[in-house]
Amino acid sequence: MPRKKSSKYKKEMYPFLSTDKGFEERWYPGRDPMALPKPFRIVLSGAPSTGKSRTAKNLILRGGFKKVFVLHEDANTREYDCCGATILSELPPNEFWMRGGHTEDSASDSDSDDDDDDDDCDKKRVPMCLVVDDICYASKFNKVQSARLNRACGFISSHFNLSLILSSQDFTELPPIARRCANYFCIWKPTCLDNLNTIGRRVGYTSQQMRDLYDNHVKNYEDCIMFDKSVRTPYPIRLNFYTMLKMDYI
Repeated sequence: MPRKKSSKYKKEMYPFLSTDKGFEERWYPGRDPMALPKPFRIVLSGAPSTGKSRTAKNLILRGGFKKVFVLHEDANTREYDCCGATILSELPPNEFWMRGGHTEDSASDSDSDDDDDDDDCDKKRVPMCLVVDDICYASKFNKVQSARLNRACGFISSHFNLSLILSSQDFTELPPIARRCANYFCIWKPTCLDNLNTIGRRVGYTSQQMRDLYDNHVKNYEDCIMFDKSVRTPYPIRLNFYTMLKMDYI
């Protein structure tokens, strides 16, 4: 019988780095726990006046973003003026993010004389941030808007350096794609404790662990617990972003 040729490849998985994702950041010793590595996708879920918008502004402040956009119910809001944000009344087409937060006309005007800078910008993928601030997802998002959020969470964020801050008063009202793709969950104690079961399944803890965690550590209305599911995080569970917690303690 003819002898089988041995494969020239080792019996192991080879690493292939994505050329589209060279901008991704990682945790390093001493990094501010609130300076989340970009691009990130964070869910902020809590009752009114718990501090979701304040948290979003703090994340933007430490994020080093070149452009910030906020999808808001009030097109005339000045709530995010301190962040230099552009207020949106609806999510723009996917191509808007792929052009670094430019419309087609503005992109062609600004880029026509600077091809070298374009190539460099394309490699670095200018860091952008989109805040979806406490909107009613069920009524605000038609099929087109839902499809745009789907692509923003599942593709554009990781390939075009778009960080997402998705805010809601009820975790279960967030679109499924947002919950699936999020790598950070900042959760204030829900008024409906049954929601802790749903949240626990998403972040990898039992309902009893979730109840004990909130009973033992959340003392004030504005206290939140952060579940960090990012790669090689040194801070898996935190109270108010800066107090590190361990499940062994509960």
